[in-house]
Amino acid sequence: MKPAGVGPTRTYRIDFGAWDHVAWEVEWQSLADYERLGAEWTARITPDWWKRWRDVTENGGGNEMWTLVE
Repeated sequence: MKPAGVGPTRTYRIDFGAWDHVAWEVEWQSLADYERLGAEWTARITPDWWKRWRDVTENGGGNEMWTLVE
């Protein structure tokens, strides 16, 4: 079940390029929802979770926010 404020989500795999890249797209209802849900998620994460995350991932990546112009 998606939290309030989250619209459609999509996961993309890469066909050509680095094999270990995945992109996740989320349509947020508003910037306020994005910030609120990000803060709620961050409040639940523990130092042990971050250690495990660093153990299984490589540095890099990014977080981008786009605005659709129709």
